[in-house]
Amino acid sequence: MPIRDVTPQDISFISGLDEREFSQYSGPGHMTCMKYMNEPHTLTLIHTNNETENIPTGFVIVQWSTTKSCSYIIAIAVAPEQRNRGVGSSLLKECECRMREALGPHGMFLHVGEHNSARKLFVKHGFQDWKYDPHTPEMRVSLYRYNKEKALPMAKVIT
Repeated sequence: MPIRDVTPQDISFISGLDEREFSQYSGPGHMTCMKYMNEPHTLTLIHTNNETENIPTGFVIVQWSTTKSCSYIIAIAVAPEQRNRGVGSSLLKECECRMREALGPHGMFLHVGEHNSARKLFVKHGFQDWKYDPHTPEMRVSLYRYNKEKALPMAKVIT
């Protein structure tokens, strides 16, 4: 399954999927993903249906810190009609590979809604619940602003 770096032509796909999937956490019209894409140390990958048609089917956005040697998955989303076809798994594997190349061994973190079915995907790929550590307060269990659902931190060691 083809995965490539984001291009300007992908913006409408990302913004549409962002609104559809993440507005339940941040509120309607609040483009969660779009604000991160142009920040330093950020990688956005696009999964496409095939190399010929090149139609986007999912994306992942990850940021990394060179001082803390860690990465954080800001968002991963798959078009509803493409779910359960390995798109999310392919995106996670490529994301891990790229971050391993950039940082070497490190910790990869994310937050997932307590009722989000994507949690199963993260567990399948070796992510575990992250217990609160006072040295990393940004990784505490928090609440999503809009719907007040718990945002559960998860982590994985990338070797």
